[in-house]
Amino acid sequence: MINGKPEFERTADTTLDRARPIYAGRGEQYGDTWDLPNQRFAVMTATLGKFGVTLTPEQMRLLKLASLIDTKDDRLIGAWNPDSMIDGINYRASFCQFMEEYVAKEKAPAG
Repeated sequence: MINGKPEFERTADTTLDRARPIYAGRGEQYGDTWDLPNQRFAVMTATLGKFGVTLTPEQMRLLKLASLIDTKDDRLIGAWNPDSMIDGINYRASFCQFMEEYVAKEKAPAG
């Protein structure tokens, strides 16, 4: 325990404090690329179509985020670079919220 804070809390806070400005800066750099009207899925749609799969835009966005999370995790086999881990945390945070919203929408009564 350092400064009265448990080690898990201290270390998680340190990493999350590094993660927040990174995802906040993405919107300034790239615009709101995760808003559904701004999403483009040409290659994924064509590829999934070859497999006989059609997904909604919300499902495609979740799949895109899942792919980016997997990519960030795959990069961990190389030399240690905290950027891959921090980006993975940020992608997971967004994925978690989009998935919660998707599941809630799917469970909502029709009408």
